Amino acid sequence: CPSAVGLSPSGDCVVAVHRRHGTVIVEVLLRTAARVFVSVQTIDVTPWTSDGHVEPTIFDNDAPGPLGSTSSLRLPYDILFSPCGRFATILDKRATYGFPLTNYALMVLDMALRHERRGVRSLPLAPVEDVAPRSMEWTEAGMWIQPKFGTVFLWNAP
Repeated sequence: CPSAVGLSPSGDCVVAVHRRHGTVIVEVLLRTAARVFVSVQTIDVTPWTSDGHVEPTIFDNDAPGPLGSTSSLRLPYDILFSPCGRFATILDKRATYGFPLTNYALMVLDMALRHERRGVRSLPLAPVEDVAPRSMEWTEAGMWIQPKFGTVFLWNAP
């Protein structure tokens, strides 16, 4: 079961973050029919999202609940696509809720070659808690990022 899912603006691509205790996997799925998405690539981002500590937190509560079910709170990831759909960002929102970061807080996926085998490239950013984005928003003009202190607007200047 995914922890977070994001749909591209054109609706042809889905990015999902799957988290199980000690492992974080990003999956890229492409639309092949009206209601069908097929997995085309998985990327293990565990080294970028964890510093090696695998102690359970409140986000890892997999204890059996009533009637044998498990209730889980997963790490709060946010997946955002750029307006053109070329880039997807995965934001680890633990810092937003006052939890310490264990590694990079932001990952950027270049989706330009998503139709090629192993074509999606990933890049981790923001390894320090003071610069870790608490929120971000893509716009037609650029990207708004809110780190711990202040707000930053990034744009493509002509």
